[in-house]
Amino acid sequence: MAITRITDVLVPELWVRYLREVTAENSRLFQSGAVAQDQQIDAEIEKGGNTVNLPFWQDLGSDSTVDTAQGDNPASSLTPGKIEADQQLAAVLRRVVSFGAADLAGALAGDDPMGVAADRIAPFWARRMNASAIATIQGALAALDVETAGSGIHDVSASSGAVVLIGADAVIDARVNCLGDASDSLTLMFVHSKVYGRLQKNNLIDFIPDARGEVVIPTYLGMQLVVSDTLPADVSDPDYPVYTSFLAGPGALRYGETAAKVPAETIRRPEQGDGGGVEEFYSRRDFVLHPLGFKYTGSVPNAGPLNVALATGTNWARAFERKNIPLVGINTNG
Repeated sequence: MAITRITDVLVPELWVRYLREVTAENSRLFQSGAVAQDQQIDAEIEKGGNTVNLPFWQDLGSDSTVDTAQGDNPASSLTPGKIEADQQLAAVLRRVVSFGAADLAGALAGDDPMGVAADRIAPFWARRMNASAIATIQGALAALDVETAGSGIHDVSASSGAVVLIGADAVIDARVNCLGDASDSLTLMFVHSKVYGRLQKNNLIDFIPDARGEVVIPTYLGMQLVVSDTLPADVSDPDYPVYTSFLAGPGALRYGETAAKVPAETIRRPEQGDGGGVEEFYSRRDFVLHPLGFKYTGSVPNAGPLNVALATGTNWARAFERKNIPLVGINTNG
């Protein structure tokens, strides 16, 4: 019986859109609103290259010309200030996953192989992209701390004496110390399950229904809570573990994607399995996950920087004013 393969039915544009949608359904980051799709990034990736330039106009300054009093002396002129442009710089991530599975090979004989493959591969991609997003946030916050200590991560964790657990004081101090009067832009709070458990024990979580009343959403200090054990957790010292929580605003990360040259393909290897054969599946994605208000200044290899490079603070530089970057980190012992 002939087997229908991905390459027999694949239309690159449809495949990328389909996989995008299924990946987003499996990703808590996408569902929370912290990641916003940016069509400008889509268009820039299609132009090729390893980086994407995102120009923007800087905010009007607050120099002395703003406070200049009007007069009636025709010999006295006001010198206009200038509006300056700058740009964010994002790195394109070119990732690939590959699987060899008998059940996948059998499933491809069905009537919707593209859908079957996406449904099976999308959870893997959701985890991969989630890991890249967290590494990116780590790097951006570390870059803020490199520039000004404590402006990215509010660290109240202890390494001796009494442990410091999550609480209203730590969260409020983090919001105010890092963003000041712009702290209202932080509407999302990402926490490790250990931190979430502490909030539950302290009865600090409110549950509100969604717009349709079908789902209750946990909130803390007015911020929607998202629980994920993929957040940074240093448990090397079991007596003083350090958990990093993220506070974010909608669209704190910008996302764009375009079809890779060969988005997906299958290879049949009849000699493997003692002649029983093995079906291998390859999925490739070219995408950008970029923290709003930053430039990636590290080296960018052809396939893009790995997560360890994305998480390194010295590979990032701030482009926006700090108050316009809706990202804050908090370190606690639980």
